[in-house]
Amino acid sequence: MLSIRKFIEIFFSIATIVFAALLIYINKVELELNERLGSEIFYLKGYYEENNMIVTEQGIGIIFIPLIAGFICAGFLVLIMNLKKGTCKI
Repeated sequence: MLSIRKFIEIFFSIATIVFAALLIYINKVELELNERLGSEIFYLKGYYEENNMIVTEQGIGIIFIPLIAGFICAGFLVLIMNLKKGTCKI
């Protein structure tokens, strides 16, 4: 139960930090029209022109990248903490 609580705490902490870093990075990047930051479905940001208006679009990468980073890092950190404590054996 303790390791699940630690996992959730670490997961949300890392996901929040990565999300904030992505937002700062996206805010600083200069993109041209019809250009995207990233590729496929997980792109972060893009611009396109629609009826004489410049529209900004946001892909689902802005949510999934922090979640994936938080999940992987939290998993490794909880595993390392349990191995050091001796409660987990591989």
